[in-house]
Amino acid sequence: MIFALLLAVLLIFSSGCMQDLGKLLEFNGGQLYYTSTVTTGEADRLGEYLIESGFFDGERKTVQLTKPAAVYEFRMVVLEGIEQDQNFVRIAVFFVHELSENVFEGNPVSIHFCDSRMNTLLEISYVRLNPGGVNYTSTVSLEEVNALGEYLVQNGFFDEKDIPVLLSKAGAVYEFRMIVLDGTEENPENLTILRSFAEEISGNVFNNSQLDFHLCDDQFNTIQVIEVR
Repeated sequence: MIFALLLAVLLIFSSGCMQDLGKLLEFNGGQLYYTSTVTTGEADRLGEYLIESGFFDGERKTVQLTKPAAVYEFRMVVLEGIEQDQNFVRIAVFFVHELSENVFEGNPVSIHFCDSRMNTLLEISYVRLNPGGVNYTSTVSLEEVNALGEYLVQNGFFDEKDIPVLLSKAGAVYEFRMIVLDGTEENPENLTILRSFAEEISGNVFNNSQLDFHLCDDQFNTIQVIEVR
């Protein structure tokens, strides 16, 4: 389902970009370019996964894999403007998590949705913790992500299961998104506990900065926002 939705917004690279993308591997009609910062084996694993998942489905699609630092980057061209669609952002959250867990052995991964010249429009990253992990956008720093991750681990947030969370920032306001059980927002006691949790994140992680805590359904759609000011 995730890949099917992604396919609807894919575009083809501008022909002038191709020579800069690296070496080429072909998988079921798909083109996977990879740079010297990753191995052929890593590119092969990605290509095979994209076939198994239905992403490379016989139609021409072109993507790139690179690793300029410690984070794998999966890059693809999409329709401009789609990066502002929150439905698209939530798809990206699940996608980058799957790539990290199923292809890159839990290592940090970022997905770059790009314009036709391969300039990044939206970047969603995932860093795995032990246990759990945090998804985040380029609006926050890796230091902020690590600080949040350490706090969540130390306080047993991931003890029960790997709960998907997303950290971003809009202006001066941090945005923390978390999937909750159906009906959570209808229970006043739950809301009191979650507000306390949001205030602790603001105070202990982000130096009492403003924070919007988004309670989300299992598709990362916002159900309710708790504001910490």
